[in-house]
Amino acid sequence: MCLCAREETEVDVSLDMLPTNGGDKEDDPEDAHMSQDTVLTNGGDQDDPEDVDEWDWDDEEDFEDRANFLDDMLMGNHIEALSKRRHAVSITKNVEVREETGNDAEPICWTKMENIPGWDTKAKIKETLDEAENSEFLNRLLNQITKIGTVQASYNTALQQFVAKQENAQAYLSEHMQTSGSVKRKAIFVLGPSSAGKSSVVASIATLIGDPNAIQYPVMTVDGADWREASLVWANNAKQTHIDSHGQGCYLTDYFKNVFEHVKKPMNQWMMKQITTYWPNTVIIPSTAVPCVFPSKVKTCKISKIVNAMRELNFEIQFVVLHANRDDVIRMGLARQSREGKKYSPEGYELAYMSAMELRNYYKKDTWYFFYNSFEANTLPRRMTAAEYWDIASPIVQRVFDNIDRFPLPKFLTTFFSGSLQSILVPTLQD
Repeated sequence: MCLCAREETEVDVSLDMLPTNGGDKEDDPEDAHMSQDTVLTNGGDQDDPEDVDEWDWDDEEDFEDRANFLDDMLMGNHIEALSKRRHAVSITKNVEVREETGNDAEPICWTKMENIPGWDTKAKIKETLDEAENSEFLNRLLNQITKIGTVQASYNTALQQFVAKQENAQAYLSEHMQTSGSVKRKAIFVLGPSSAGKSSVVASIATLIGDPNAIQYPVMTVDGADWREASLVWANNAKQTHIDSHGQGCYLTDYFKNVFEHVKKPMNQWMMKQITTYWPNTVIIPSTAVPCVFPSKVKTCKISKIVNAMRELNFEIQFVVLHANRDDVIRMGLARQSREGKKYSPEGYELAYMSAMELRNYYKKDTWYFFYNSFEANTLPRRMTAAEYWDIASPIVQRVFDNIDRFPLPKFLTTFFSGSLQSILVPTLQD
């Protein structure tokens, strides 16, 4: 367990510039099977437990810095169980993961940027920021975030996936503005652990809830994954292997955090500008929602800032919450990490559930849908009631409380987790 989330298809952008004075409602929450030879190793420098009290737990960057340490401490048994089914390979201290891509393929390794001879992080940051101002890139990105329909998902024929506008999104959106009429705009927040299938489930929401009007086009997605998909800089750096000091071709474990995160502010500003320029009928925001785990932080955590901003823009707020088994989520995340150029970690799985429960308690007057994604071939996720989700999520979150003595925490966090689950989370989810 960790107190952070790195998002895969989640909102992983800074939201400091969004309006936060609205929505303060006191009454208002691909089937690629991973090879069994996939490797999990705990390489790299380890955080010193003695320094835990010095971490800034209100700073999301510090949450991410400490993620692997806390996850290993709490969920070590789960990782060990998975590792027994895989062939462990460790080349150097800083090679953290090696994936076997097939019987006849060379293994893939992950390493830190510091292990790549001649690597210039400052130059890479500048390259990323320069691209964020490039008009060709921004046109390509507008095409990427603009969804015009769905097609059958590649990993599950029962599910759909969104289709992006391949070109001329600006003209398409401008035409929509002139003909949109009186459609009620929606902002749909899709919550759940990383790699749980959030994007395909929300693309299939019309079928899942039996409402053909559940999604109105055009759709815009507020998702860092779209930015990375459109980025040639990301493709040339994160999606490519680099020869390390040992002559190994490796992907980079820390490129996302130490390079890509510098573009978060311009990314978010640009995203919000598109929404208020073109006024799409539906805006979709996938997220793990961590660290909304603290009751006192729900009002001010990043997802709440976006909820408030979209409410001020007169969007109807809806929430879609997804449950998937932990081992399935890990398998899916590891299977796609090299393809996406972003190293996967199961950190935050438990806290994604806690965050969803807290948000449900806070925003309970909005519309909520709950689903269980079993990742069974050609099978739709099963819709659940709020009470059913509570029954599933409670023991998952309870692991945090049951294992709290396995690692040191700052005093206020120890106090927070020292009570029972029921005393921390008001059980209004079942209402």
